[in-house]
Amino acid sequence: MATSKSYTVSQQPYQNGVNHSNNKILLRHPKTRRISGDQYSADSGSGSMVENQIDQSQMSCTGVHVEAVSNILSYQINLGEIGDEVSVGENSNEEYKDSQSKISKQSGKMRKRKDSVKVRLNKKNQDSPRSSAISRDSGLDVNTSPQSPEKVSPVTQAGHPPLQRTAKLSELCIVTIVIPATIMTGSRGMGASLQFRFGPYTKIEFLRISILKQFSERFKIPPSELSKLHLCHYLEEEEGWEWLEEERSLNHYNLPRECKVDLKQYDATYHDVRVVLPHLSRTLYVEFDQFSTCGDITRQVLEVGEPDLRARDGYNLYHVRNRQSLDVNESLVNYSILSDDILECRMALGKMQSVVIVVNIPSIKSIRKMKVSLDETVGELISTLKRRIPDPDNPKWRHMQLFMVSRKEADPGIWMDDYKFLASYKLQNEDKLEFKPKYRPMIFELSGGVSSRDVAYQNPELLIGENTTVSMVIDLLCQTCSLEYDPLFYGLYLHDEVELPKKAKLWDYLDGRFSYGYQDTMVLHLKPRPVLIQLEGNDESKSIMKFDFSLPCRILRNNLGRKFGLRNSSFYALKYQGFLLNLELSLHDQGVMEDHPVTMVRQDRRVSEPFSHEPPVATKGEATSDQLTENEIKKIQRESFLVEDFDCHIWLEGEDSDRNIRYDKKKGSKEVLVTAATFNKLVEKLTSSSDHDMQFVKTFLLTYQSFTTPESLLMKLIERYNVIRPVGMPMKNFSMFRTTIQVRVVNAIKLWMETGREFKDNAAMQENVLAFINDTLKYDHPLHCRSLRTALLVVKGVASKKMGKTFSEQPPAIKYPRKTGSVLSLFDFDPEEIARQLTIIDYSLFMKIKPSEWMNQAWNKSKKKHLAPNLLRMIERMNNLTFWMATAILSQADIQDRVRRIILFAQIAVHLYKMQNFSSLAAILDGFLCGPVDRLKKTFAKCDKSTIKKVEEMQKVFSPSHGFKALRQELEHASGPCLPYLGIFTSDLTHLDDGNKNFTDDGLINFTKCRLIYNRIRDFLIYQDNPYNFEQITALYNSLTKFHFLDLDTLYDVSQRVEPRAAGK
Repeated sequence: MATSKSYTVSQQPYQNGVNHSNNKILLRHPKTRRISGDQYSADSGSGSMVENQIDQSQMSCTGVHVEAVSNILSYQINLGEIGDEVSVGENSNEEYKDSQSKISKQSGKMRKRKDSVKVRLNKKNQDSPRSSAISRDSGLDVNTSPQSPEKVSPVTQAGHPPLQRTAKLSELCIVTIVIPATIMTGSRGMGASLQFRFGPYTKIEFLRISILKQFSERFKIPPSELSKLHLCHYLEEEEGWEWLEEERSLNHYNLPRECKVDLKQYDATYHDVRVVLPHLSRTLYVEFDQFSTCGDITRQVLEVGEPDLRARDGYNLYHVRNRQSLDVNESLVNYSILSDDILECRMALGKMQSVVIVVNIPSIKSIRKMKVSLDETVGELISTLKRRIPDPDNPKWRHMQLFMVSRKEADPGIWMDDYKFLASYKLQNEDKLEFKPKYRPMIFELSGGVSSRDVAYQNPELLIGENTTVSMVIDLLCQTCSLEYDPLFYGLYLHDEVELPKKAKLWDYLDGRFSYGYQDTMVLHLKPRPVLIQLEGNDESKSIMKFDFSLPCRILRNNLGRKFGLRNSSFYALKYQGFLLNLELSLHDQGVMEDHPVTMVRQDRRVSEPFSHEPPVATKGEATSDQLTENEIKKIQRESFLVEDFDCHIWLEGEDSDRNIRYDKKKGSKEVLVTAATFNKLVEKLTSSSDHDMQFVKTFLLTYQSFTTPESLLMKLIERYNVIRPVGMPMKNFSMFRTTIQVRVVNAIKLWMETGREFKDNAAMQENVLAFINDTLKYDHPLHCRSLRTALLVVKGVASKKMGKTFSEQPPAIKYPRKTGSVLSLFDFDPEEIARQLTIIDYSLFMKIKPSEWMNQAWNKSKKKHLAPNLLRMIERMNNLTFWMATAILSQADIQDRVRRIILFAQIAVHLYKMQNFSSLAAILDGFLCGPVDRLKKTFAKCDKSTIKKVEEMQKVFSPSHGFKALRQELEHASGPCLPYLGIFTSDLTHLDDGNKNFTDDGLINFTKCRLIYNRIRDFLIYQDNPYNFEQITALYNSLTKFHFLDLDTLYDVSQRVEPRAAGK
């Protein structure tokens, strides 16, 4: 008899990220089950649970994706190989029983029963070996009884049939055993299954042991996992489950000859799944146990989701990921249900028509036509699209949805819900859909005194829709992060401290330079309020500034120290209404009111904080020990010729003199050039407040590594940023003086990060720049924060740099091969097209060469692969092209084929010369001159003389005589795109580096050498600004990207074979 089943409904609140109530329906399967006259009792536990989510904004089935599920074929075990008849007994032999007893003992409930079946056997039968119903064919132990059927005494008890008799193969039961998908997934997304043949009188206990052994061996499942499982089968008429008692046989349960039996746990185990009612636009959450069938869940979901529905027989569950209708009599646990899977409860549809739609994917610039069936859901179409896009696991596809473009241009389109059928949108042929992000993830920073009580919300990330406004985000952040003040007091800011309008849409502020789905953090903090600040004893310093009252007073003090040009702000404190403010507390916490004065006063050095490297100040009136006077400068001034010696602060270097900087004035020109200087003076010149020479800036940033390190330069620039006020300079003039220098320091760091490679793999320097932005720059010059942060994020690879040039003209038409066929050789293409593809590849490598790779002969250093990776990659490609060309010629055994190859490469060289690709041209000309090819006199004699003459003329251009004079003239007169021969630059820069010293005799940096090197590298940079307008042919491009060639010794051997020495005589 099957277990009884009842359903109860209870109302309970449900929390799912937001506070709202839902209906909670519990499907209870009591654990009191009727088992062949015996009774197992257990406490009733909670069964399947369905939860109705009310929040309409969360009803879309986001997160639908396809995951690979291992398909395990069902094994069929054909038992009974002994002949037409098999002796079938009740028990297996004692040895096998003992070997498997450990598995059976691991389940405490397996042997629980109220009575036991006693079996009387005659003495002769007790002494004989016990037989098994399992064949050797299954890999299990098989023992046949030596007793003939006639000699076995039939024994019956409690209505049992005889315990042992002879069974024909045709009478064996075919039993399909299924285990839950949570333990092992088989085919079609269901639990793994095996098929067995057992005698009808096989004892359930030994049947179970045999089955568990096979599952363990076949699927490598640990016995500890299997020992929890017990046999049961589903009774369709009574809609319940029945356990198979281990002391009974298969025949006792009147199972059909071909039946299915499940392996389940006694104790209830619960799982969650989301069920969608597409026709109602409702989402329900179901908690089910191992006894919940798909039919149970379907009926209960319809009772909750659509209680007025009467005809429910036509509905069933549909697995969206597997595209599979679920069997109503099958346990849901037998299907592979992942945590984010979606089941649809829908009416079984008849045959639906198909339409051809146009799907646009803007992110990859793809437009494709697709034939879809209208009985598919939007989620299924999304899954199909994700399988056809490159890198589908990339996070940028996570929030992509389908947008239906309106047929009328004036009407806006609509977003398609992924749980609805395509038929519900009345799609027609040629309708247009767009596959694009419906939400964008944005990170928000809680700045200053704004902090969440929950650590998880310190930098919250929200999914922002295209219509989400600033005020909506502020309200949500205040509620989610439990912020202290009313949302009206908060503002949302970019890192340039520009407050976003409350009604503005956040999508309007996304930066296209950032990688898809990422956006630089926005900052939430209290709106700054005005405060009157003043330096004690200096009336002209009085001014009103806006400050965030939630920040600690220490930040305000340091900010004022830089504003007033103090040498060491740690010697100062803040005073309000006669009381000193606590630097660790905020203005708000200490009762400071808006527009009230806060004075910066000097403290006694003995009670001050440790010395910090901040600039001194010169106040009006009598000089104090904290001011920088001319006498003090002369007293502490010292020679700082060695760059590594940083004892001399940059603001203590003193005035310009022959001891620290030297100039050279060009004849007939007002231009004055720096010839030699100390490191401090070069940094001063780099960030001068009066004379800003951009040519000097570029020269310095490109060549500084010849006399210092990147870490030293960054430290010196930040030191320069902390400006001190010279003695006697009015505060108004100092404000402009300070601002100019600080802005030029920021611009120098930004240009340095954009043009150099020093920050790329240096995490310490990246953190130093970020700390400078967050701790200093955003309080002094917030408008410059965003540009510097963007440059830093480009270095980190988070944001992409806007590059590339658009062409006003169309590229030349592609010259496809005249030969047709499914298989084409590279050499079937036109020589001009081959030259174009070579040029495209060369320019892509050429563009990646950084200016720093030309410095200090980096290509010759021991760490050259790290210092000049792109330059070496370009040189390596030229060498490989030479060997590949020689291999292509010598691989032809027939002389006429070699002649055709030589003529082809000669034609390619002519086109490269016209395209001004002197890089690949040099490699091909070297291929003609390499020994294994050059010795083919007989082959060259059969070549067209005009072709050979053109090759010889181009070789004269590359003659190294007179320092590549002919080639230099070609480069000088080149117009349009050009790829120069790199050998000229390596030669020139080597001579400049070896022929000039880095330092003068008195220890100053030789900046004249830096300028000479920069001018030569600048000529190289000019060629990188003019790309080629050619169209790429993917197949040909890929063939030319990586060359396959023979080494030089092998080429000589091949050359000797194809044209022996005697053949040339």
